[in-house]
Amino acid sequence: MDDARTLTMSAKELNRLEILSRVMERRLTQAQAAEQLGLSVRQVERLCRKLRVDGPRGLVSKKRGTPSNRKLPAELRERALALVKNNSTSEPKQRSQSPLPSGETPVSYAQERRGAEPPARRWID
Repeated sequence: MDDARTLTMSAKELNRLEILSRVMERRLTQAQAAEQLGLSVRQVERLCRKLRVDGPRGLVSKKRGTPSNRKLPAELRERALALVKNNSTSEPKQRSQSPLPSGETPVSYAQERRGAEPPARRWID
């Protein structure tokens, strides 16, 4: 929402507005609108109420423009990137450089670590 007269809506929100406008004009029932939108009738009632009270602005997501809850602090992100850059090498690792002890296969090593009995059949390539 750039200013008081401009309203930015996603394609999904525009589709909702079009369908709910038909409901408000009584050309479509709330049940038909719910089916078209993939929502419950109760949700369509709630959206119709928001459209009636707030107009099209009521259908716009309130979360737009807010930062994600999962966003890391900038200094933590920079430290992590620096660690990755400092610890990476330009040459790819050779296949012979396995992190497993010599003679171990991935299956047997994992089973040993878990303390599980090996299965009767192994499907190792």
